[in-house]
Amino acid sequence: MKKQYSLSFDQYAPVSKGNGYLFTQYEPITSFLKKNFKEKFHQILLKPIKLNNSIDFWSEDNGDFQEIDQLAPEKRLIVLQNYNALLYEVELRCKALANGPGQDDFTWASMLRKVFDMDSNIILSDGKEIRLVWGWSFLNKASYQIPFADFSHLIETNEEPQAAEEPQESEINESIESQTSEIIPTVDTNLSEQQSIEDDEALATEQEIEELQEEATQKETNQLEEQPQDAPKRPIPRPSSNGFTQFLDACERFGKKFWWLILMFILLLLLLFLLRLCSTAVMTYAADMDPIEVEKIYNEIMPKKPRARKEPIKEEDLINDDQTKVRIVGNVVNIALKKKSDNFRNFAVDLKQAFADENYEIVYFDDQTRRLQFQFPENKRLEIKNEIKTKMNRYKLLIWDESIFEASRTFNDPFLNERDKNWPITLTKTDKAWESTIGDTSVIVAVIDDGFDLNHPELKGKIYKPYNVVSDNKTITSGPDRKHGTHVAGIIGARSNNGKGICGIAPGCLLMPIQAAGQEGTFSMTDVIDGVLYAIKNNADVINMSLGKVFADGISSELQEEIATKYGKDEAAFWNELFQMAEENNVTIVIAAGNQDLRVGMDPMQRSQKVIKVAATDFEMKKASFSNFFKRNPSNGSCVSAPGVNILSTVPSNQYELMSGTSMASPIVAGIVALMKSANPRLTNKQIFQILQETSLKNVDRKIGAFVQSNLAVKKARSAF
Repeated sequence: MKKQYSLSFDQYAPVSKGNGYLFTQYEPITSFLKKNFKEKFHQILLKPIKLNNSIDFWSEDNGDFQEIDQLAPEKRLIVLQNYNALLYEVELRCKALANGPGQDDFTWASMLRKVFDMDSNIILSDGKEIRLVWGWSFLNKASYQIPFADFSHLIETNEEPQAAEEPQESEINESIESQTSEIIPTVDTNLSEQQSIEDDEALATEQEIEELQEEATQKETNQLEEQPQDAPKRPIPRPSSNGFTQFLDACERFGKKFWWLILMFILLLLLLFLLRLCSTAVMTYAADMDPIEVEKIYNEIMPKKPRARKEPIKEEDLINDDQTKVRIVGNVVNIALKKKSDNFRNFAVDLKQAFADENYEIVYFDDQTRRLQFQFPENKRLEIKNEIKTKMNRYKLLIWDESIFEASRTFNDPFLNERDKNWPITLTKTDKAWESTIGDTSVIVAVIDDGFDLNHPELKGKIYKPYNVVSDNKTITSGPDRKHGTHVAGIIGARSNNGKGICGIAPGCLLMPIQAAGQEGTFSMTDVIDGVLYAIKNNADVINMSLGKVFADGISSELQEEIATKYGKDEAAFWNELFQMAEENNVTIVIAAGNQDLRVGMDPMQRSQKVIKVAATDFEMKKASFSNFFKRNPSNGSCVSAPGVNILSTVPSNQYELMSGTSMASPIVAGIVALMKSANPRLTNKQIFQILQETSLKNVDRKIGAFVQSNLAVKKARSAF
């Protein structure tokens, strides 16, 4: 696919379709065209993709299409001829549908006429094929419509024929020309030739021609009335028409015959409007209600307690988002209050009153972050965010999708590498840092991940306040398919001097394992947020997050930039506020950059400058082939790199395994931060970031940031005050 055109809501108005907008029906319309129309119609409509306040139109192919005003005049005329011919064929098919036996035929005819209305189209072309920007009021008919004679030769005749009593278009034009030439010999009706004359000669306008034609028709009628009854009658000329004017004629005939039905329909619409107006007027906002009544409604509509799901996420509710290229829950959105002065309880009550239908439900809330999850019918997904902001415009809101996270994908090498298994410790000079400190038990490193084997000899006895977000208890589990968390925890804090296996970066510190995944190994964004809140509340000093969104394959650099800069702004704003809360509690957060060789920042969680983002290197301190990279590398220490290839660490059942990924690089940096805080508990996040920037090696690829050096970082941390 390729983006061909963009427009904003401020420029044009969308065409209505029932209670919504026509452009939201792209999929069923395209499907109908492919089943019922010839191939030339299959890709003619560009796909509209809605952003915040704008629409992008994408073609299914990768052609280069431009507005026809940018084409040479002769090419523009050819494109207009083909366009008018296509619309004429659409109108023939719509007339057949409108008179068809099917229950939905008339509805389809009406919809297609809106889609292919000249006033609702912008024509794009590569000089040969046509693509249409559609569904919005552009008022281009005056510049797009050309006389029937200029395109009639392009109309394919194998469409459904017109009714027998209707004269063909060419016959109508010939009748007009032959009869008006006798009565109005001084008028040149060839408009295309008239428009090319540029002198001061007085020319008849189209309106004048129509008036003269009507006068001619009237004279001819009078002549016929004066003729004897048995005299042969000459045919009365009809004004020339195209498919659109024929449609208007049909509407006029229908209106004359069924005027009473139209009147009843208008009265019904008026009644519905009055009922809607009354229902809106009756709504009382929570701020104006009795506080006791607000409390009662609040307790009825909310889950029983904060951060407790009404039911687990269902697999059938997961979809792939076309815009951001990640998996999301298709029938749920997150909503957070932006202004701290807004009352969260009042907001929840007002939201449910605005969406009183039982299919709309608050299924999760956290009053500490002033956030809730709102469930809605899945067919409302495209418009629900705008609808919420419109109905709740007295509140400043952040609204974003509920994404599905995965532990950053690992790349396991089936062959054990013969290099020294402690190469990450040697290359980062962590063994030199141990001469100063191996970490202190007062420093707690939280690990939010898929699961943990707390009985592994390298981890046993080092655990502090474990928590399972999904089951809301202290029961931590693991398994053959969920060994990621155990591996990450071992890199940070595996025991030293126990005569077994490996040694973590900060073996003297304690670990706070937070399981955020269920049995399937994936977890939602909400589970991750709740894990962060738990770590903050329970006095963690460092949080490691070797997790994030996994994107579809084959995303171009242009689309990467677009996703990172245009989408997910509300979600990024919420993450930044959450990370600000961690910073205010002197908690340092370290996150993995990801393993798809993509631009960091496509995931809104990675855009904040209040966390440390870690890319992965190989043995030579070069970018690992899989590692995501930094498009912009700030000088504040928030973007660094560490070893991430063939890292040996703990896995369930007392085993050890080599794994590769930024998931392994991130805990190395988290362990170094734990050593820094052990050396100097008074360090602020700003100081930690700055020290990492000043002490890391700069002679590596700028796309992955400076390469961390434990000994220098710990030494500078100790002397920071």
